[in-house]
Amino acid sequence: MLITSDDALESAMKRSEEARDLLANALKAYLESCISLETNIYFEHGHKAPTHIISRIDSTLDSLRLTATEQLTRCKATVSRIRNKLVSSIRYLPQEVLSEIFFHVVYSPENNSLSMNQGVKAMYSELCNLMLVCSTWRRLALDHSVLWETIPACDKTLDFEAINTSLQRTGSRGVRLAVVTPWGGTLSRFMNTIVGHTHRIRGLYVEGGNDEDIYAFIRRLVEDHAPLELSQLSLRYTCLQSIERKAESTTSLPESLYSCDFKKLISSLSVLLLDRIQVRWDNTVFTDRLVELAIYRVKLKDSPSSMTEFMLAISSATALRDLRIMRMEVCAQSTEAANTTISSRIDFRNLRTLLLEDLSFNLLELFLLKIAPGTYHSTLVLTDKAVTSLTHYFTFAPTGMDKLVALLSDTQTDTLVLDRGDSVLGPWLDGSGLRKLLSSLPTLKELAIHGWRFDETFCHDLFQPLSSDTEYGTHGFPTVDTLYLTNVNILDLEGFKRIIANISSQAVILGGRSRAGELSMDDLLLNKEFTDWIKCNVPEVRLVSSGVLPPVMRPRGWVN
Repeated sequence: MLITSDDALESAMKRSEEARDLLANALKAYLESCISLETNIYFEHGHKAPTHIISRIDSTLDSLRLTATEQLTRCKATVSRIRNKLVSSIRYLPQEVLSEIFFHVVYSPENNSLSMNQGVKAMYSELCNLMLVCSTWRRLALDHSVLWETIPACDKTLDFEAINTSLQRTGSRGVRLAVVTPWGGTLSRFMNTIVGHTHRIRGLYVEGGNDEDIYAFIRRLVEDHAPLELSQLSLRYTCLQSIERKAESTTSLPESLYSCDFKKLISSLSVLLLDRIQVRWDNTVFTDRLVELAIYRVKLKDSPSSMTEFMLAISSATALRDLRIMRMEVCAQSTEAANTTISSRIDFRNLRTLLLEDLSFNLLELFLLKIAPGTYHSTLVLTDKAVTSLTHYFTFAPTGMDKLVALLSDTQTDTLVLDRGDSVLGPWLDGSGLRKLLSSLPTLKELAIHGWRFDETFCHDLFQPLSSDTEYGTHGFPTVDTLYLTNVNILDLEGFKRIIANISSQAVILGGRSRAGELSMDDLLLNKEFTDWIKCNVPEVRLVSSGVLPPVMRPRGWVN
């Protein structure tokens, strides 16, 4: 009978104490009888005790060792667990609070930067750690089916025991299927394992280095066991080709997939994430269910209509809340055609966040001018592509800084990230270019400058007058909430201090690296004059290691 009240607990505790007292009295009586027996045994020298008496004593010793000792040890352990359970603060937390705590431990935001395989392993590692704490936590973890809803099919050799365990412990709730292909010929066995559960699949996350393996699995799933209630789909082509071709590689969904229900499946999604995989945009219509769309490393076909088709497809997602376009490529001819064909702006009334990352100028211009302004948070991650346009032959032609400045001055930007990249040809943005850029963004809230070299020339050019009629040092820099200066090289400390002083911010996150003759972060930490100065001039300062990236630049997970 479950104990659900203090009165029931009191009654059960009283019975336990009575049994304890009876046991204590019985042990005391047994001890006294043994002592009495020992004291009163007296035989003359040479008398041999009966064999059956010795056998009975041996039996008593064995019984004490095997039965009484074991049961007393178990009693002690059980009473200790009862005590720990009653004094534990977790016992007083409501079930919904405990569920939330466990959820945030298992689905930790820290796992977002991991690959899908690593992320799934980290989730189940945290879940196992919770279950090892105590029996109470183990039971709570087993009872919360949401903690088991990600079905792990990520290893080259599938762990069918783990897959079946997760399927069983989720009960009847929906599941998320995390798949990394290939599995070495076990596709049929895997399909047989999930055949009775496909109707429960709500999220499907598939990635692989061979696009044919990806499509073979999707085709088998859709044709044989269509998950009609699928709401989240993530497809990622990791590309097994050489590094030189990797950045350019994009694969398209084969026509054979459109002959089944895949088109219908895509149109009913609420979340769609595509990495190096593109769909037939001319044949794609979303519904008001789609709230999140992420397009990453997709090169549209070399056609005048390709960008128009893409823009019209995403415009059908009228309830979109989160739009992320990252490292997309399309030729300028296609963006020019879209700019002419699409006469009115696309108004995403429910949009909350817009991220445009590592795009060429022709794409930046099209998105910023064709997506209507609103109350959403706009984030731009600019690289050297921002001052170039992709030609008809997919080569980059320079467009210049002035066009970029003019474009941004007419649009709303909340977060700006400037990424120098790995080019050995020098920075794509010099001091005067940064000055023009910042002066065109008076409402900027967050600024990140990553990978720059702050030498005397850069710092000097940053504070040059905009014209001969402008006073030296007049800059009109925005006041930001947070300033990230990461992976930086500092050669001109005084000029660097001037930058921090003039870009007014509530918080500065500073991290860097050093080469021969450059000031390292360790040197800055030991430089009392600098640390005293920055503490006096910035409300909040955090010094970080060279590997730390601004949040928006950190790799994004495809499971969490």
